[in-house]
Amino acid sequence: MAQSRTFLADRGNEFRELLDALSEVRSGRAAVTVVDGPSGLGKTALLDALGREARDQEMTVLRARCSIVERDFHFGAVRQLLAPVLGAPAARRPAAAQKAEAVLEGMPYRMPEPGSAAADFDRLASLCAPVLQLAEERPVVLAVDDVCWADEYSSQWLAFLARRLDDVPVQLAVVSRGSLPNAGGELVHELMQHPACRVVQPGLLTVEGAARVVAEGVGPGAAEAFGPEFHAMTGGNPALVAALVRELGRTGGLPETTGLVRPGAVGERVLPTALRALLRREPPVVLRVAGLLAELGVDTGTDVLRTVTGLEQPLLDHAVTALEGSGLLAAGPAGRFCHPQVSESLAGLLAATDRAIAHADTARALFRARAAAERIAAHVVAGASTGEPWRVEVLRRAARSAGERGDTAAAVRFLRHALTETASTEVRHRLLVELGTAEAHSDLNDCVRHLGEAETLSTDPEQRAEFVPLLARALVQSGLPRPAIDLLDRTAAELSDTNRLLLPILSLRAVIPDGGRPACWGSLTTRGPRAEPTGRTPDERGLLAALAMRSVIALDGADRAGELAGNALRGFHPAQDQAQTAVLAVTALLDADRIETARRGASEIRAADLAHWPPAARAVTAAVRARLRHRTGELAAALDEAEHALALSDEPHPYLPHVVAAAVQVLLETDRVEAAAELVERVAGAAGHAGWTWPYFLEARARVRMAQGQAAAALRDLMECGRLMEELWGDNPGRIAWRSRAAVIEHRLNRPEAAQEFAAQEVEQAHAWGAPVVLARALRVAALVGPRALARTGLEDSVALLENASDPLELARSVTALGTLLAATGHTDAGRARLRQALALTQAAGATALAGRVHNELLATGARPRRLPQVGPESLTPSQQRIARLAAEGLSNEDIAARLYITRRTVEFHLTHAYRKLCIDGRVGLRAALFGEAA
Repeated sequence: MAQSRTFLADRGNEFRELLDALSEVRSGRAAVTVVDGPSGLGKTALLDALGREARDQEMTVLRARCSIVERDFHFGAVRQLLAPVLGAPAARRPAAAQKAEAVLEGMPYRMPEPGSAAADFDRLASLCAPVLQLAEERPVVLAVDDVCWADEYSSQWLAFLARRLDDVPVQLAVVSRGSLPNAGGELVHELMQHPACRVVQPGLLTVEGAARVVAEGVGPGAAEAFGPEFHAMTGGNPALVAALVRELGRTGGLPETTGLVRPGAVGERVLPTALRALLRREPPVVLRVAGLLAELGVDTGTDVLRTVTGLEQPLLDHAVTALEGSGLLAAGPAGRFCHPQVSESLAGLLAATDRAIAHADTARALFRARAAAERIAAHVVAGASTGEPWRVEVLRRAARSAGERGDTAAAVRFLRHALTETASTEVRHRLLVELGTAEAHSDLNDCVRHLGEAETLSTDPEQRAEFVPLLARALVQSGLPRPAIDLLDRTAAELSDTNRLLLPILSLRAVIPDGGRPACWGSLTTRGPRAEPTGRTPDERGLLAALAMRSVIALDGADRAGELAGNALRGFHPAQDQAQTAVLAVTALLDADRIETARRGASEIRAADLAHWPPAARAVTAAVRARLRHRTGELAAALDEAEHALALSDEPHPYLPHVVAAAVQVLLETDRVEAAAELVERVAGAAGHAGWTWPYFLEARARVRMAQGQAAAALRDLMECGRLMEELWGDNPGRIAWRSRAAVIEHRLNRPEAAQEFAAQEVEQAHAWGAPVVLARALRVAALVGPRALARTGLEDSVALLENASDPLELARSVTALGTLLAATGHTDAGRARLRQALALTQAAGATALAGRVHNELLATGARPRRLPQVGPESLTPSQQRIARLAAEGLSNEDIAARLYITRRTVEFHLTHAYRKLCIDGRVGLRAALFGEAA
């Protein structure tokens, strides 16, 4: 009873239609009622409610429920309807009952052949007579559920009876599931034409109706939480809502505990079984079509679906209409299943073999219909392999289309499947190249594997040369520079000097970092272009960057290296050029002290969209920018770049030591030794120590160890750094000034001869290189570790070189050394002036470590410098000042991040520290704290 009441939610209008028909019968007139609609809408519940109401009014109610498994029984529905009459005691049986019973006893229960039923007039009239006689005593209600599954004899009898009711007080109420192309469907159609017929079509539940079902089944407290969710999950189908409510009540859905239950979890448990039970009430075709639509996609199209199912259009239309009417499928050409869980559950009802076959058939039908390649390919990948030759070409076309849209994952998926579809060596070679190309931005290991196989399959040198650069780049990014070099050398040897493919091979060969030994650059002059490249093409710009780096390695001169690197960046475009070109060019400019040119090039790269670059390439580019910002004394910005580089380095890559080294030097400048030490530990156990980035790491670790007082360990790192520099990159102090640092350590260890030897060697190399900052640094160290009598001249020369350079921190170090020496040799005023100059430089840069040392040196001269500010605007670092001023101007955190090319988290970090130093709680007091203005 409770379940019937539940199903009558939102059914007030429909039930009133049935009661109106019942009133007609009570008044002595006939009524025919067809309750029509798909499964699960509460039609049976309405019929049950009608029967209860009729009995309450002392009418005779005869019930029958038809079933698909009993469709071959003679008069199956009639036997159910008349059973109470024929089985009644003799005193209560109508006179016609005996003859009707004889008719039924004379008929076999099962028809010999489906569709052979042909009941004669006398039999039909004899079976109608008991009903008509009962109606003479009191009104009769004949209630037939699922009449669409009635056997043919019963369908004929019901139609025969309906035509003879007229003024007889009989209500024939049937439940139908739409017009099927069978005897039951024909009967429903005929009943609907009866003059006394009322057609009742229950609709789906509203959201409020679903909430009422939940409230009745579980409790009012659950209605708000689960009603809307259950409605969305079922499309408002009452049977499915009721199944969800029963499960909710069974698993602890009490009003006080419903907050602990997820509606989706209830659906996951219930929907597969409930949907199967619901659709099994329909013809089998409905369940099959539902599963196929869910698996193949509702946009498959009627023509394709008809081909895949083999169904005639009327049956297919009936199935789709039934799904729409049940609320599972939205009506219209762009319909979708009401909820993803419904779609997943229906697709799961198909066996794996059936799904594979359906996808294969769909792919074939779409191919014949000339559908888009990606649409066909999606079904090819999901379906069974058929060996049809067109499938490989469709997959290749689909991969190209997906690649043009930027969907690399789809392109890779299509091409990987295509490899399983062909045994042809020629086709396999083409697929491997296309697949490796697509994988270059997503899966380097597979890219190397597939392009490597393509290289072994190819017998044509020019054919190999087309994709060998991509394979070589993938090898480098995978941490395998040596195999990349061997591959490029082998390929170049197979090409003539005039071959158009030689230049890309040579330019890439030159920019691979581990190929930096001087002996490896010979091919650039022996087989490269006779004239210097102009930089018009990406290959020429890559070659210019390589030539600039060769100049650095060979100490050809800073001017020459700077010119070549500047030309490499002049036409650089991130969408066309390789990341190595930018990294090498900016690095060469830094090594040559061409800071302004490096800044312009780095700014253009920073502003470009580098999303298509691999994370490792973006990380090392950010690390180079961090080095540049460090050189220009913008430590806050340098730290931002270093953090960005580290954020891109969650996965180990060949450039990680270089990235960590760039971050360490900034952290040490800002007196964050512990943080620097933690970073060093991150790569201390990394493999591949002989790689080109390892010298950067060794020099950075040596600096950390010096800051920790581990002089001997620091010196060992520097000696290994020097050895690798000579082996890999040439021994240029513009790259890593390892000798200067070694000289300082030897001096502290009281080994003056070794210290002076290191310093003298570096001065000699710096003169040969010709970069002013490099020479100034070497002169400063030589003065500090050499004879005291020569120190002042060396330091003054160092300061003079740096005053016209763009390296404020190196200037601050030399000025500090000069000021300290002047004060110590009796030139106190001059020394204090120099130290104050150094203090201003370090505070402007935010170099707190060096600023602290300068402050102490000033105190040692007897000066009383202002204490390094801890609070107030003066205590803000340059980065904090810049961000705080923009915030005071009204810019949001997002706007500040976009303007300064930093992350929002970095903005929030700096603002938090600025608020603390300014003794304010937030933006409200920012202008007053910075400028003395009212907020």
